[in-house]
Amino acid sequence: MLKLVAVSVLVLVVVMEAEAGGCRHWCDKPGGPPGAKYCCDDGSGEGGFEVHPGRCPNRPECPGIRQGGSPQVCAHDGQCPRRSDKCCYDACLTHHACLIADH
Repeated sequence: MLKLVAVSVLVLVVVMEAEAGGCRHWCDKPGGPPGAKYCCDDGSGEGGFEVHPGRCPNRPECPGIRQGGSPQVCAHDGQCPRRSDKCCYDACLTHHACLIADH
């Protein structure tokens, strides 16, 4: 019973710290240690949670010069303006961004 109380308190402290820090959504950090996460939505992102069709393109490295500017940063697919986009980790931005999904 004491372990359950200790775990509950620890979870509450972690949640309170995350809210106090202003992070609304945590994303997996590819290339980091197992289980590594980073704050990918500080509360400024809009859009309800959605899962768009397709999968993230396999781009572990920065492809170099982009045409048309930088992609929009995101925390989940619902923050991408087009259903053809997925919110995927972008090696250039070191953040999740709306990228054209592979089908």
